[in-house]
Amino acid sequence: MDSLALDHIARVHTVVLEMYRDRGYEMGPLEKQMGLSAEEVGRLIDDNVTNLRPLWFIVTKGPVATAVVYSILPWVDASAAIGQYVDQEAVQKCLFVYFGGPAASCRSEHRVINDVEVDIHDFSQFLINPTKHRLVPKHTILSNTEKARVLAELRVTEAQIPLIQTSDPIMRWYDAKPGDLIRITRTSGSAGKHLYYRLCY
Repeated sequence: MDSLALDHIARVHTVVLEMYRDRGYEMGPLEKQMGLSAEEVGRLIDDNVTNLRPLWFIVTKGPVATAVVYSILPWVDASAAIGQYVDQEAVQKCLFVYFGGPAASCRSEHRVINDVEVDIHDFSQFLINPTKHRLVPKHTILSNTEKARVLAELRVTEAQIPLIQTSDPIMRWYDAKPGDLIRITRTSGSAGKHLYYRLCY
């Protein structure tokens, strides 16, 4: 595998781990793999890549276990084989990242395979962490208790809160769901810190 491909896998691996950490998943030893170099990732997956097998691992959040699978198989072979990976562990969700290069129309897809929610993405979707951009403010998904408290303090209903789509890149990063209340914290040297709220739909 060439150095560019290994660099892509290394970058994707770090970004995916950061995403699940930000979603509140338990990372355990995987946290130490954030920021691995292409050479280190090459050693980590050498046997898998040589044999065209996917690299995969499990992250958990309470009772929810998610399998993350990286595959360099061609798209047709990879999509047909997903079922065998989700069946190997008792998981409820699966993120399947492929490096095989299908048509652009197949870059993102959501399926349910053997009762497992599977999100399928081309690796280019995970080359950067959008939350690290200097112009992106901090977003926080509030708990139901916090949501009720904020609505009471502001004396508003959900219908009066400005909306934000679940397809927004930051909402996708945090896996926000319709009905989630999002707190956005903006800071500036002149105006200080300000809080804004958006309702996900």
